[in-house]
Amino acid sequence: MPDIDLTAIIKRVEELEAREQIRSVIGRYSRGVDRTEPSVTHECIWPDGRIMLSSLEGTAKDYVDALIGDYVEEALEATHHLIGNIIIDLQDDVAFTESYAVAHHRAHPTARSNILMVGTSNIHPGREQAQLELIIGMRYIDRFERRDGRWKIAERRLVFDWSQLGQYSGIDSGGLYDGTPLRGQRKAADPSNHFRAVASQTQPG
Repeated sequence: MPDIDLTAIIKRVEELEAREQIRSVIGRYSRGVDRTEPSVTHECIWPDGRIMLSSLEGTAKDYVDALIGDYVEEALEATHHLIGNIIIDLQDDVAFTESYAVAHHRAHPTARSNILMVGTSNIHPGREQAQLELIIGMRYIDRFERRDGRWKIAERRLVFDWSQLGQYSGIDSGGLYDGTPLRGQRKAADPSNHFRAVASQTQPG
């Protein structure tokens, strides 16, 4: 029977745990934005973390409060972030990540909402009150830090690769929709929060 290198096994397990923690943080960050739950997103970033964007650059708290409270919740009717490839480079207690994402943004059918989402120059005359939808292909470039065994974002940059703008043409009834009554909501009204609450009450013991 070959010798078992416990040190190597422990190191590998720690690496796998780190990668899983980091992936979870990246996913939860987007969930907090889409469901407009700032507390969820705050938990993904160290309090002294930095978000490096020209319009919203600042501390984690300032950025998250401005993004979710002042922009997403007020200016947009819905957002949906789909995370794809995640590249993780671990260096002891620091990790550098690159996460591909496709983000859908749907404005309210008002001129103010459309302007906040795409700017005045991108709205064709006569479509000021239309409900516009902006889809962005982008990447999150992050530096994570591990402190007291927990991984969180210490610095985040956003890279836009492409975008697509059009008038929203979705449906909310008929066909598959009629057989699927649950709809995505914000904050506590989202079905996932209700499911968690019910599940926690039915746990044995």
